Amino acid sequence: MKATKGKEEEIIQQLKGARCFMGYCREVGKSFWQSAKFLKDYQERFVSISYIGISKGGSRFQEKKGDYSEPERMWKIHNPHHLTFNQLAGKT
Repeated sequence: MKATKGKEEEIIQQLKGARCFMGYCREVGKSFWQSAKFLKDYQERFVSISYIGISKGGSRFQEKKGDYSEPERMWKIHNPHHLTFNQLAGKT
């Protein structure tokens, strides 16, 4: 969301805004498709990815010890080289 390294408090505020946006999308989808089950099983995961453009050094992943369902407990990933959707979704 930012091109430069932001302070953790700013990142948390952005993630809280993303939570509000997803809630809005969920409600619009329920109304538009007239489906109370729209995104019912959606699970929030908050991830902070930093130093994307740096090609030197290895990838550092914070060990997965949690569900990362709160902005204050985001999963912090530094220098990702081969990051996949399944890794972000917790399926690997």
